[in-house]
Amino acid sequence: MSAIFLGHRDGIELLGLTRQLIGDPVASPPWRFGYCGNIAPVSLPGSAEKLIEKMAAAIAARAQLRGLFGVDFIWDGLTPWVVEVNPRYTASCELLELASGQPLLTEHWRCFLDEPPPAPPVFVNRRGGLPAMVGKLILYARRAVTAPDLSRFVQPRSPWTVPFLADVPRGGTRFEPGQPLCTVFATGREAQAVRQKLYRRAARVRRWFSDAETV
Repeated sequence: MSAIFLGHRDGIELLGLTRQLIGDPVASPPWRFGYCGNIAPVSLPGSAEKLIEKMAAAIAARAQLRGLFGVDFIWDGLTPWVVEVNPRYTASCELLELASGQPLLTEHWRCFLDEPPPAPPVFVNRRGGLPAMVGKLILYARRAVTAPDLSRFVQPRSPWTVPFLADVPRGGTRFEPGQPLCTVFATGREAQAVRQKLYRRAARVRRWFSDAETV
């Protein structure tokens, strides 16, 4: 799992938790514990969240962390075991932003500078509102493939629209086995539904790449 925090002058603030997708066979990373994406937001029992906050506060104080930072950890059902700290805007921040309608870099700015930050994109409440959960899955090439024309996925859109596809390669780009192809996104009301939608979209995209081998 991962926790996203904001470190400021008065301490830290937990912005949200995500479930990491690690070594997922549908994503086919080239190494066993390869990072494949996240699903957010998720929750843990209150006592566990308080413990990870306490750990993060100690880390932030010792390392003098300010602004956005992430703490990756393994949750064994009782204890969060910290495995990595990322002192930056992390790969899972965009999922929390899309699920909350809040631009986190605005808060990051305020941790360092006194003047108001540039006006962020405002979330417009369209039919359906904000998604309950958002997930993304990074797809890695299973064999040598060439990217098809995916230019339709790079058209202008609202910054609050959850994309179908991101990290879109230029058509004709050659990929070797193990290289990341692109990233699929999905939304849903609970984590398992999001994961299954990601898998369906992953299968569809792999067919476009002629990379639809059996997992």
